[in-house]
Amino acid sequence: MTLNQIARAYYVSALLCCVLGMVAVGSIPLTQSPGVHMGEPPAGVARIGAPSTLVVSPQFQASANLSCSERKIRVLWRYSTANNFNSPEASLLEEFPLTFWPTACETTATNHLVIAGKRRNGSTHIERWTLKKPLLLSGSAGGGVSLSAQGLAETSEVYDAAQTGKDMVRGMVRKRGALDRVLLQFHDSRDLYELDFSQDPAVLAVALLHSAEPALTGDFDNYQGGNHSQLGFVYAFANVGDPDRVPALLLKDSNRDGVIDWHGIITGAEWEQQGLGNKSNYIEVGGRCRVLASRRPASDSVSGLG
Repeated sequence: MTLNQIARAYYVSALLCCVLGMVAVGSIPLTQSPGVHMGEPPAGVARIGAPSTLVVSPQFQASANLSCSERKIRVLWRYSTANNFNSPEASLLEEFPLTFWPTACETTATNHLVIAGKRRNGSTHIERWTLKKPLLLSGSAGGGVSLSAQGLAETSEVYDAAQTGKDMVRGMVRKRGALDRVLLQFHDSRDLYELDFSQDPAVLAVALLHSAEPALTGDFDNYQGGNHSQLGFVYAFANVGDPDRVPALLLKDSNRDGVIDWHGIITGAEWEQQGLGNKSNYIEVGGRCRVLASRRPASDSVSGLG
């Protein structure tokens, strides 16, 4: 082989290595970190629990629930002129198919729903929906009414990334004092973050790391929040399988400035002593899930923080 032939062969070999290298690099999504879960979330990540509930108007209430395996969100609308949504005058169930597996949902503003899930490519995905209130239709001569679905007014993507430490949202609760923020817990790290979607793009910031609160590593499946008249904004994470849903991890924002200033495990006795089971102590109650109930049944016990 001549010197020119050797040089030509070396050039072709180097070119092939370069091309193959580019193909190999290009086949890996740049946003994907090694170790993120691929495909459908494992059992136990999606929170079925109680639905997220919003009061769209004095006569309309909407409850959203998710089905991870079916990749659907279901919204149940209820209409009542007497504010009795347990026995509504009309109701309507809307189903919304998704392109991802939902793992958590939460209501924020009056007609907004935040949905977190997992894409097939490994990305953790979060959307914000604006719901449209159903059309109220007059019934027959009997005076009944019915509801006609109007679908979604708007959907927007607020987060999409594949990153270890931020893989799959296992729980979410509305940030009290703000209509455009949620607290969410990632499944792999168990760290708690705040997602602020009042900005574009949305901003994800640390709220509480599991290294600062080891109890975050618990297998919680109930995420709740409320505005307590004496204690400020409170959030409780618990397991519905525990007796009376206590002990629980309690987070407090005592001065309502948006920063968690106390966190720790609270027992059932402490729950009662601090008045967390008395609904008259709450300025605002409602939303995702029902709160840790009073250990002793009582007419004034809280049925939900939300």
